[in-house]
Amino acid sequence: GHARIDLETKMEVFVKDYWRPCVEGVEKEGDIYQKLRLHKVRNVATFYCGDNIWGQKTLAQDCGDSPYPLEGFEHYRMGLREVGRRLTEFKSTQELVHAIADAMEAHQDAFDKAKILHRDISVGNIVIKADGKGMLIDWDLSLDISHPQSSARRLKRTGTWQFISARLLISPSLPHELADDRESAFWVLLWVSLRYTNYNLSPDELARRLKMISSVPSRFATRKTPPFSLVPKPAKILRKLQLPS
Repeated sequence: GHARIDLETKMEVFVKDYWRPCVEGVEKEGDIYQKLRLHKVRNVATFYCGDNIWGQKTLAQDCGDSPYPLEGFEHYRMGLREVGRRLTEFKSTQELVHAIADAMEAHQDAFDKAKILHRDISVGNIVIKADGKGMLIDWDLSLDISHPQSSARRLKRTGTWQFISARLLISPSLPHELADDRESAFWVLLWVSLRYTNYNLSPDELARRLKMISSVPSRFATRKTPPFSLVPKPAKILRKLQLPS
């Protein structure tokens, strides 16, 4: 997505342009944003406008007799009223931690109030607004937990691989749960801290720790879910963290 100017209103908006799956029961992302606003979910963007682009759908899923099922996709474009900085462009470690905490407040609100589970907590899906507050975006892979069967008809595991919970990487067939997203927030914090903050690690040690994140299945194959994933309000714990500036 990119920041753009609406020539009629002169308003700066964030435009997201992508191909969404043609799957029955999967809501348009704009509709999900409107539902989040209706339920007063904190720290989410405001839907501006958007819809499917008429006549632009993939055809490959209807061609031939492939032994593997193919998803069809249709072109979708929408705008959001708020424009934010990337999470990696934080101005202080306090802003970094609080932005992730803000995003997890949005995540918990959505789950409790709107019955929506995000399912893709990642570095790219948390942004920082001009006032320094964090915002959770990219709800296109979310799940309506009040109707899980109708909104989960996807052929592939959802989420960004580096930040998917160890449990789901080890057993991809398991259903995505609240604790999995909470663990993803932990991996986001750890990854950004290692990549973008001051530290006294040698290049080899830094590479080893980053590789460790990419080897989650082997690390946790015989271990239980990290305690962070099980706490009732992870945002409160995040706000208490003190990282070097």
